Amino acid sequence: MIKSQYYFIFLILFSFLFSSCNIGLNTRKSLRTTSFMPDKVEMHMTLKDFESLGEAEVSISFNRYFGFITILNEINGKEVAKRNVNSIQTYGRSWMHIGYNLEKALYDAQIKIPEAEIFIPVYIITEQQKMFLGSKTKKTLKVRAYKLKHEEKSN
Repeated sequence: MIKSQYYFIFLILFSFLFSSCNIGLNTRKSLRTTSFMPDKVEMHMTLKDFESLGEAEVSISFNRYFGFITILNEINGKEVAKRNVNSIQTYGRSWMHIGYNLEKALYDAQIKIPEAEIFIPVYIITEQQKMFLGSKTKKTLKVRAYKLKHEEKSN
């Protein structure tokens, strides 16, 4: 009877010993793989930090067949030249998805207002004419152009 009590106590001590060593190994491993770089960096800006340069409207028109075949017809009222592809890639978290074809149209707005550093979408108007197994669509995007105000530092 006494031997079985010793085995039971030995089993409990043995399990505590290995569980405590296991915790130490896991924490060392997680400390080695932890990044000390911040996940999020915030910069607080208001409209006072920007200078308005004006507004621009860009548009595209395209036909869509069977729900997945898209043929682009016009960009900003001009016929599409399939060999010349000019576009602007927009970055950042946007609450208004612009889409690849409207990014092609936004290129003309950058040419029209070259000093613009930021384009903020105001609205997208979609005009759609339904057809049998397809549709004709025209999208118009209005954007506001801004540039950052640069303050002169005096010494």
